Amino acid sequence: MKFRWWLPSTLLLILVVQCLYFAWDTGQTLDETFYNGSGYPMVRYNDYRILGEHPPLIMQLGSLPLLLIQPKYPIDQPIYLPNSTGFDLSKMGSRFLYEMGNDAHLILFLERAVVILITLFLGWIVYRWAHQLYGYGGAVLALTLYSFCPNTITYGSQFTSDLAVTAFFFFALYRVKRFFELPSVRNGVWTGIFCGL
Repeated sequence: MKFRWWLPSTLLLILVVQCLYFAWDTGQTLDETFYNGSGYPMVRYNDYRILGEHPPLIMQLGSLPLLLIQPKYPIDQPIYLPNSTGFDLSKMGSRFLYEMGNDAHLILFLERAVVILITLFLGWIVYRWAHQLYGYGGAVLALTLYSFCPNTITYGSQFTSDLAVTAFFFFALYRVKRFFELPSVRNGVWTGIFCGL
């Protein structure tokens, strides 16, 4: 029985190593300035004025590790969109990363580490659900495809909402299925939590 866990654990480890390498070795993407431009002020200053059109959860989760290093943020130097009172989140994020004396590489890596954890958890749920549906062989195949999928590695290593939305949607579907198979208060609460995420 222990041997059966060795292969899925190895696949998840390979996925994490690929994501960590990509997160450390790849420069900032265009969208990441948008997310860190609005995520960190929410977590550090409880300032939601700089919130864009996306729900704040993943931006807040990704910004939590930054509390350990307390980088400087231009909270008192807002950049507004032309002819508007709205903030230019990408320019605010760019200033935060490159013009405040912060270690942009470390900030991006710490933000991406949270997404990597969500990617790992999604892989575990993919394996678990596939195991319930198709047995051990089907679960290993599903996890292999997930672990080596270029989209999983790419979006699972960037500080954007793409993989988080995918993961939370997948978790919600899994919990809804579990609720209809075994209706209970416990399953109802878990279903509600994941649908809310």
